[in-house]
Amino acid sequence: MDIRADITLLLAVLGSALGIMNTWQNFRRDRSRVRVVAEPKPAGSGGQMWLVTVVNLSAFPVTIAEFCVESGRKAHVSPALALAREKCIGARAAETLRVFAKKDGDFPARGRFRVRTHCGAVATSKAIRFDVRKKL
Repeated sequence: MDIRADITLLLAVLGSALGIMNTWQNFRRDRSRVRVVAEPKPAGSGGQMWLVTVVNLSAFPVTIAEFCVESGRKAHVSPALALAREKCIGARAAETLRVFAKKDGDFPARGRFRVRTHCGAVATSKAIRFDVRKKL
């Protein structure tokens, strides 16, 4: 082949690759994405608290519709988690909502924190043992 055909082929392959990448970016841009991270914190009265951080990974603000602890098919909502409902997490990059959840008597032994947004996106934290007896 001559040099013109090689350059044309190279530009055609580059253009198609950039077109596919642009399509994928536009497809993912309009999705609601959140991440839930839970970490234990010591409580003053010998109890156990959890710092639950909800990170907005979307390009637009999202509103939390449901915030609970799930264990199997059951969901538990403590007062601190109920206050986090209807909160809006802004559109800035990685904007967060932090909630302290105190373990009360109704918490299951094992579970995970779950967040559902009004857009329908659901995110859960890693599985957690809530019955930890050792000091943190």
